[in-house]
Amino acid sequence: MGRAARMFTPLLLSTVAVTLLNIGCVMAGMATLTLMSDAIIVGICSLGLSIIYDTPVWWRYINTAFVPFIYLTSCIEINPNIFLVFFILIFLVYKGALFDRVPLYLSNKRTVDTLATIATARRAVKIIDIGAGIGVVVSQLSEKLIDCKIMGIESATLTWLVGFIIVRYNRLSNIEWVYGNMWSVDLGEFDIVYAFLSPDPMNRLWEKAKSEMKEGAMLISNSFPVDGAPPVSVEYVDDARETILYCYIPAESRKIS
Repeated sequence: MGRAARMFTPLLLSTVAVTLLNIGCVMAGMATLTLMSDAIIVGICSLGLSIIYDTPVWWRYINTAFVPFIYLTSCIEINPNIFLVFFILIFLVYKGALFDRVPLYLSNKRTVDTLATIATARRAVKIIDIGAGIGVVVSQLSEKLIDCKIMGIESATLTWLVGFIIVRYNRLSNIEWVYGNMWSVDLGEFDIVYAFLSPDPMNRLWEKAKSEMKEGAMLISNSFPVDGAPPVSVEYVDDARETILYCYIPAESRKIS
């Protein structure tokens, strides 16, 4: 079973359970649940099973809201073009989640402060944020590290556009804001590579980092460690999210392997 199929398992199981419940009511001569009740129960059960299955947070939202959303839209007259517009906007923002399994995560100010402290201690002169979202990290880092060149690369069109406007509006001259895929950029020129992705692409990113990053360059992953690769250090950010930054030196692992 594919990963996406497993993510939908809570929704599937909940739908089957409610369907069997209704069939049982019919066979017992009892009144079946209303469609609204069905939708609410499926949503609640999907949320509970998603937590038990330990699915990513965004999948919990999807599983919980899917059937109730279908029910609500079936109760009102909606221009079909609205769904097309809605789909296009979702695609433009979450394209990374579809192709690279990387949803939109936003780093907070305290995380950026920690990154700036690490960069200063390592005397970094060039930093890249891969999957840069709307440019939160690169914009704040550029103000803290004015002598440092900072690149942000983002593949989701609408998200990149918002970041482009932010960068241009603030006239941040030490930022290079790039529209593109993180797999296409050469990591060899950067002193620090920052990633806030998801568990799925981390092993692939690790292999890319080991083959491309220069001696002493650091890969910093927000929240998601690399399987089987011990970090050289771990930074605990004092924020509400309890953010953890996993810091790696890929070149050292390259020597070992």
